[in-house]
This record gives sequence, structure tokens and C-alpha cells, in this order.
Amino acid sequence: MDLLEYLQCVVCRELKPNPQETKCCNKLFCLECFQSLTNTRVCSICQQETSFVENTFASQLINIKLSDDSMFEDDFNIIRTNLPQTILNRASNYLSRMTPNSDRNRSDPNAFYITILNLEDRRIKIFVEKSDTIKIIKYKFEQKDGTAPEHQRLIFRGKQLEDHLTISHYKIETDSVIHFVKRYNGS
Repeated sequence: MDLLEYLQCVVCRELKPNPQETKCCNKLFCLECFQSLTNTRVCSICQQETSFVENTFASQLINIKLSDDSMFEDDFNIIRTNLPQTILNRASNYLSRMTPNSDRNRSDPNAFYITILNLEDRRIKIFVEKSDTIKIIKYKFEQKDGTAPEHQRLIFRGKQLEDHLTISHYKIETDSVIHFVKRYNGS
């Protein structure tokens, strides 16, 4: 995994300033996704009780990236030549805190794309990790489709998916297709 991947919001996968970080598993949420969470006392990634704090260091790195794209390439080695040593030390500490398995990369078998199919046969690809809860998948789907999580019912292999369970619980894998049904008031 590279630095840019860690700076992305865990829900929408975008770089946005002022990210909120969970104290439990150190995942970043952009302000928009954080504000759309229904319960900010329980982490929607690891399901542990937590609190969120603004990660000012991540925010500084995001601001550098957004203001001068030439300083950030996909390879962290290129970043190393453009940043002062104090920022590099902080970035290394930040990455080591975020990555117990620092040898993970983009071909990580725990991260992949799934497809959500709606009633109009529209296919929406979403990047997920096996540890993502169904609630996180609903937030990611909202980013692409605009349907609020409370109006979504997701079905996989004939079962309605429960918000608090993870993708791995349902054995959802690469290129799996999940069916979306709009939930109306009272259903």
C-alpha cells in the first residue's frame, strides 16, 4: 500500500482535506462521509467502540497533494526526494502505525471490486476490502448512486445483508454481484 492509498477516505476513496481518523483502527473518513455516519461512537470498519479525531498530519499531506501534484507520485520513493526530512519521518511513523503488514500492496487479496446491480440493470463497481461492513458498502454505493443507506437493501445469494456484518462473513469475493433493492418507508 502506498501513502496516497492511506490518505484516501475509506468510504469514497477520495482525497479531501480535514479527514477524521478512528482511534481504534486508524482509518480516515473525509468530512462528508464522516457526517453521513449514523453512529460515530462505533467504528463502521472494525465495529469497536471508538472516537474520531481530525488527523492534522494527514490533512497537511492531502493539502500538499492537492496543491502540488508533482510532489506526489504513486511511488513513495519519489515523495522522499521532495519533502523535508521532518515530514518524511512523520510520514514513516504514520505509515508504520497504519500498516501492521507493510508488505501489502495493490494486489492485496483482501481488497477487490464488487458489482452492485440495481433494478434497472445498471452495474456499479465498488472497491471494497474483506473487512468492510455492509454499512460501509452502503455508504460507498451512496457515493456512486445517490441512494441514502437507510433506503438500501442489499441482497447476495438470496439473503438480505445486515449492516453490522462484514463482506468476509457473507463470503463475498472478487467480481461478486450484489443486488440493490430500494427500501421505501415502512419496509
